[in-house]
Amino acid sequence: MEGHIVTAQQDKMIDLLLAGENISDIAKTLNVARSTIYDWKSRSEIKAELESRREQLKKSAQDKITNDIGTFVDNMKKLANSSTDIRVKFQANKYLIDQCLGSPSAAKEDINTNSTGKENTDKNTLKAELNDLKNLTVVK
Repeated sequence: MEGHIVTAQQDKMIDLLLAGENISDIAKTLNVARSTIYDWKSRSEIKAELESRREQLKKSAQDKITNDIGTFVDNMKKLANSSTDIRVKFQANKYLIDQCLGSPSAAKEDINTNSTGKENTDKNTLKAELNDLKNLTVVK
């Protein structure tokens, strides 16, 4: 930002914007008119600084999540293994499997209702696959 300096008040305004403060409160805090805040916000150097800090905040949040990923996986495994709610258990197991093997995608098939019995075969196959899914467990 050669030739462009963000003043101490503008710096504080950026902090307050990132903290979610509204324009009126920022103006009161900085003892300036609301129009001044809008003017500052429209300046290219302020926009650039605001965007840069937003990116830094995102990166910081991603780093925190990444640092705790082991804990999150352990929590999911606990749910998968010890939840008393079978739906929670199923969803946790399904999530872990999908993360390891990839999420399955199902293509919609046309059901053949002719006399060959294909519809019943499809239903029986689906029922067998669902039963297999119910019996899946997480291996430690």
